[in-house]
Amino acid sequence: EQDGRTLVRIFEGITSRLLASTDPNRLYNVAVQIAMETTGAQACSLYLEQNVTDPVREPSEIIMVSGAGFESHRIGVTYEKGDGLTGKIWETSLSVKLDSQAQIEDPTRGWRGRHNAQVVGKVTGWRSYSLIGVPLRIGTRTIGVLKVENKKPGEPSCFSTDDQLLLET
Repeated sequence: EQDGRTLVRIFEGITSRLLASTDPNRLYNVAVQIAMETTGAQACSLYLEQNVTDPVREPSEIIMVSGAGFESHRIGVTYEKGDGLTGKIWETSLSVKLDSQAQIEDPTRGWRGRHNAQVVGKVTGWRSYSLIGVPLRIGTRTIGVLKVENKKPGEPSCFSTDDQLLLET
C-alpha cells in the first residue's frame, strides 16, 4: 500500500509540473528532476530521437536534450544505435542496472567513455559508480533513453530494483 501511495504522489507531482508549461525543454527538465528526486540520484540524463513524430523514418541518433547534476555538462551529445552504453540501451530496448564502476565501464556492455571529457575536469573527483538506464518507448518503438547515476549519499550506495521499476513505469 505504501508503494501505491508513493506512485500516486510521484504521478501527481509529474502532472502538476507538466501542466505548468508546454515548452518541450521545460518538460524535459521536469522529467529529469523527477527521475533524480524519485531515485535519489546525483545526476540524470534524457536522450531522445529528434524525429519522434515520423512513424516511418528511423532516426540514426539520439541527442541528450536534458541533464542535471554532473550530466548537465553533456547536453547536446549524441549516440548512434549500439554506440556506447546509451546507444546499446536504445538499440536493444532493454533496461540496465549497474552497481559498480567496473560494471558500468565493462566494454562488453557497450561502454566506451566517449563523452567523459565533458565532465572530467569540470567536476572534481567525478566517477560513475551506480547507474540505471531505461529505454523510452512509444508503442513498440524505442524513442530514447533515461539514465540516473550515482545513488545518494555516495559510493557504495546502489540503486534498488524498486528504483528501476519506477523508471520503467
